[in-house]
Amino acid sequence: MEFDWPVLIIDSDRDAADFARYSLVDAGWDARRVRWTDSLAGARSHLRRGTPRVIVTALALSDAPDEAPLLDALREDAPDVPIVGVAPPSAAVGDASSRGGAHAYVPRGEIDRRLVEAIRTAVARVRFERQLRADQAADLDRRQSDIIGRLADDTAFEVNSALAVVSAALSQLQAPTPAARQALDAARAGVMRASHAMDGLLDRFVQIA
Repeated sequence: MEFDWPVLIIDSDRDAADFARYSLVDAGWDARRVRWTDSLAGARSHLRRGTPRVIVTALALSDAPDEAPLLDALREDAPDVPIVGVAPPSAAVGDASSRGGAHAYVPRGEIDRRLVEAIRTAVARVRFERQLRADQAADLDRRQSDIIGRLADDTAFEVNSALAVVSAALSQLQAPTPAARQALDAARAGVMRASHAMDGLLDRFVQIA
């Protein structure tokens, strides 16, 4: 664990926030890197000035008394910052998947023993989510490229088949006069230009996609 990561503690109770701060300092954190604010508005002000690497928040604040909206707001404002929720002593605390919102939870009464562990869990969860999003995006790009490639191949086949039919039909026509012969030659040349142009257009389309 990097103990110089900036940590933002959000808690309306200053004494409880100080206890969490001292727990981190005792674990080796640089005290200058641990900040405190007492509200969601204060947290947003900190985020505008510079995103912390970790957020430790109580689950009820003066301006955000409900857990779910509070955590939704924090995750929206800082989507890639690990969030540790500090639960009241009476609340049952499991892992993040059992509640949702924060990346990890710690009981208020066990902050001195489990806060660093909860931060490690939150960091690992954020890294997993980030990698999952990257893998999903790469998979989507591959599938889109495959679909575009198949569509381009199908389109090229259909267009070139149609042009081949036209070219074959033109070759069967008789051209008794010089003017008619010139018209047929021009038509055949037009078919060939259209075929080459379609091939080049599809190649560029696949490269861009």
